[in-house]
Amino acid sequence: MAATIGKVRAVFTASTSGLTAGVNSAAASMRRMEAAVSGLRGPMNSLVAIQGAQLFGSIASSVSNYAQSLAGLVMSTTEAVSSQNDLASRLGLTYAELSGLTLAGSMVGVSMDQIGAAMTRAQVAFSNAANGSRTATAAFDRIGLSVAELNGLSAEQQFEAIAQAISELPTEAERAAAAVAIFGRAGAQLLPLFNEGAAGIQAAREEADRFGLSLTNAQAGNIDTMGDSFDRARAAIQGVINQIVAYLAPAVTSVTTAFSDLIGSVGGANIGQAIG
Repeated sequence: MAATIGKVRAVFTASTSGLTAGVNSAAASMRRMEAAVSGLRGPMNSLVAIQGAQLFGSIASSVSNYAQSLAGLVMSTTEAVSSQNDLASRLGLTYAELSGLTLAGSMVGVSMDQIGAAMTRAQVAFSNAANGSRTATAAFDRIGLSVAELNGLSAEQQFEAIAQAISELPTEAERAAAAVAIFGRAGAQLLPLFNEGAAGIQAAREEADRFGLSLTNAQAGNIDTMGDSFDRARAAIQGVINQIVAYLAPAVTSVTTAFSDLIGSVGGANIGQAIG
C-alpha cells in the first residue's frame, strides 16, 4: 500500500511539475508579448500623430484651396458683371436686356462683344438715316422699316424690330445683305441670332430671368462698386509693399555688397577648400 501511494505521489508530483513549467512558460511568453507590444506603443503613437498631422494639413489645405477658389469665383464674376454693365450703359440697354441678348447669342456662337459691336453699328446707321443719309435710309427700307417707326422705340425694341424684319426676308442672301448693311461686318455673324426673329430674343430674355442671369441695374451697380473697392484695396496693399521694399533697399544693398566683398577678399576657392 505504501509503495502504491509513493508511485501515485511521484506521478502527481511529475504532472504538477509539468503543469507548473507550462504555466511559467506561458507567463514568460505573455511577458515577452507585453514587452513587444509596449515597444510598439511608442512608434504607433508617433505614427498616429503623424497621420493626424497629415490629416489636419490636408483639411487646412482643402480649406485654403476652397477659399482661394471662392475668392477667384467672386473676382471673375465681379469682372464679368462690371464689363456687361458698362456695355449695357453704352448701348442704352438695361443689364437684364443685355443678359437676354447675351444668352441668345451664346446659343448660336455669338459673343457679347460681337452683339455690342453690331448694336453700336446699327445705332450709327439709324442716326445717319435720321439725319437724311440715303444709304442708311435705303438699308432700313430694304427690310421694310422706316426711321419714323423706329424713332420712338428703346434700343432693345429697335434691335428686336430689325431682327424680326430680317428674319422675314425670303432668301439667305437677302438676309445676309440686309444684316451687313445695317450692322456692318458683324451683321453676318449675327445671322443665326435672327433666325427666330424677335420671338427668339424674347424667349432667351425670359430664360435668362429664370436662370437668375438678369440683374437689376442697381444690383449690377453694387457688384461693379464692390469690384472697384477690391481694386482700391489691391492698390493700397501694393503701395505698402512698394514702400517696404524702398525703405529696405539701402540695407539689403549694404548687406549684399559686404557679403560680395568678403567673398572676393578671401577667395571663393579658399572658402570652398576650407569647407571641404
